Amino acid sequence: MTEAQIILRKIAHLVDPDQRLQEAAMLLLGKPYGDRPLAGGPGLPESPAIRLDCMDCMTYLETAVGFGLSSGLEELRRTIIRLRYSSPTLQWDTRLHYFFSWLRVNQDRGLMEIITPAEDSTVTVKTLSFVPGIPTQEVSFRAHAWHMEAIPPHATMIGFVSERNDLDVFHVGILCSGGTTLLHASRREGCVIKEPLQAFLDRETGLGLLLAHLMTRG
Repeated sequence: MTEAQIILRKIAHLVDPDQRLQEAAMLLLGKPYGDRPLAGGPGLPESPAIRLDCMDCMTYLETAVGFGLSSGLEELRRTIIRLRYSSPTLQWDTRLHYFFSWLRVNQDRGLMEIITPAEDSTVTVKTLSFVPGIPTQEVSFRAHAWHMEAIPPHATMIGFVSERNDLDVFHVGILCSGGTTLLHASRREGCVIKEPLQAFLDRETGLGLLLAHLMTRG
């Protein structure tokens, strides 16, 4: 039995996708951090791999979301590929490199819901050009404020909005314990860790927070 099958078995008793996501994320704690575990690049072939041996912050979140939405190994593979790309054609320029695009596309697919902040929140406008080989994108979105009080308890996915104009978020992670605990793949610690969200917010700086949760499948 593969490690992915073991995780699927351990979360099989859970029905709610967000609970499955959070439990799978806990089971991945301690996994080694790896820079660019999916490799690839402009003009290079894409690898449709599920990496459980090492992961960066986005592949950790994406993998945990895949577990949250899947009940079997083949479904897990299909789900992660669907989450990762904007079309069935697997190539560098269809991979959803930017977290805001990843959220928006997968919300349109009915897999998740972006949690909208208050109407009086500041609109962030960015010119995304950080990823090589990807056309520049002009985006605007409302972000939640950079403090704990802005986070509703049903939020399970979080992106930390970058101060750079060419990048939407500088880090992503998974929330549990009613939004007070952050699970994330940490380059600094060299592995997937759990820590109080407040500690991360105190240590880092950003323009705000992007929040989402999974949709219950009917």
